[in-house]
Amino acid sequence: MRQVKTLSLLFFALLCSRCAMGQSLISPSGKAQSITFEQEAPKPKERIFEQNSLFIAGGEKTDVKSSAFSPSLLASLQDPEMEWWFNIPPNSVPHLAKVADVYINQIFSIFPFIYNAATRHGNFSVTYSVKAHYPDNTTTLFVDNASFEGKKKFDNIIIACPDVLEIRFDKKYKTGRYKFTMTARDNISGAESSCSTYVDLKVWQAPPPLTDTKNLGALIRSFYLTPSPELLYSIFFSPALNLEQKDAPNSLNYTYIGFFRAAFKRNMFLIPYIRENFADATPLDRAKTIFLFKILEIPQIDESLLTPNEKSYIALLDKAEFPNPYESWHPIIGAAQIDMLWGEFFANGTYRPVRRIIDLLANSDEAAFAQDMINKRRKPATRREWSRFMIGVLHRAALRTLIETASRVPLVEKYCYWAMDNRDLPESTYKVLSPIFGENNSEENRNPFKGRAEEIRNFYAPKIFKLRAR
Repeated sequence: MRQVKTLSLLFFALLCSRCAMGQSLISPSGKAQSITFEQEAPKPKERIFEQNSLFIAGGEKTDVKSSAFSPSLLASLQDPEMEWWFNIPPNSVPHLAKVADVYINQIFSIFPFIYNAATRHGNFSVTYSVKAHYPDNTTTLFVDNASFEGKKKFDNIIIACPDVLEIRFDKKYKTGRYKFTMTARDNISGAESSCSTYVDLKVWQAPPPLTDTKNLGALIRSFYLTPSPELLYSIFFSPALNLEQKDAPNSLNYTYIGFFRAAFKRNMFLIPYIRENFADATPLDRAKTIFLFKILEIPQIDESLLTPNEKSYIALLDKAEFPNPYESWHPIIGAAQIDMLWGEFFANGTYRPVRRIIDLLANSDEAAFAQDMINKRRKPATRREWSRFMIGVLHRAALRTLIETASRVPLVEKYCYWAMDNRDLPESTYKVLSPIFGENNSEENRNPFKGRAEEIRNFYAPKIFKLRAR
């Protein structure tokens, strides 16, 4: 406890120090053969699809009314594990966000889908290929006549194909338009069709920082819906961004820490540009850069470029405690771990941080113990009682923040319902959430694994190909 308090005082002293400029240090030519790809996950044998035939592409809801068999490709910055597609209840509407411009060394994904595959006795069978076309007129065949079979309830349900391409074009590749085509055959009806999409590869140019202080928080909370390196950069270097939070551990906003850590880890191509511009940056932006490199756990700025104040700041950060929210819950700064998990969700929209917060709800006995202590106005007398009390308090905090966020963020609510429906929870946690989210025991919403979530994850896991330049 002393370390946190001492650090907070030192941090405030550093924040108030003035730099030389009188500002606060911080307010808180591609060739086809040069690409290789490797398989990361086993291809599933079959899937049962229950998704609605509605989806959102580019922010607009689309109703697939055509009955024609057709493939579709989507270039996107969304997480390639596709929890936002598979970890939501049946008949939900997955959110898809298209990207058109990508930058050298940026990672993006190509998601293949198929519409209106015919079924025989509830089974579908398709074959498809995916090819890239480069600006120099060369091509690369990434997926060659892949066979995909499974089950689906209706013919017009969209199939998410398992071959997700995760792509990064390095500086060896020419800027320009990169086209991706998909050809598909319905092995039941015999229908054949093709489609294409493209991305424009560009050299990164830093956008101006945001100046709107009112919408900064809202932009962070909605970032996962339309992830963008331009928006991330503009937010982080906005003079309106304040990384401080009164009465928080180290006086820091841990939601923002979790957000920027997760968002920049998905956009590491920005780091060389940020490092290169450090010498000419403002004192505020220099301090933000130092802080960012600390939370990303990457090598700091060259010492020869640092001022004495900045060297002291780095030494101070080295003593700071940035808890890992996926390790054991910290009895003192556990609330900061919860905040970091929400920040991670806002950065990438994945199920993992939400599920980690739900982990705390297994501590019902500790929550009852903490409430009893509060009601009796009694302080814990032993180290074990303190530990039980703090974990109980975290249980209450996790439940409150989960309910509040689920009421405002549809994807969080969907993840909670999916966890309930598929029993991705201990029984004690299920009992806590059942009165809130209700029980759904209807047969039509049951999956083929009868609630065994681990099997579902293995069954639905997309096969991700990482494309890297040699």
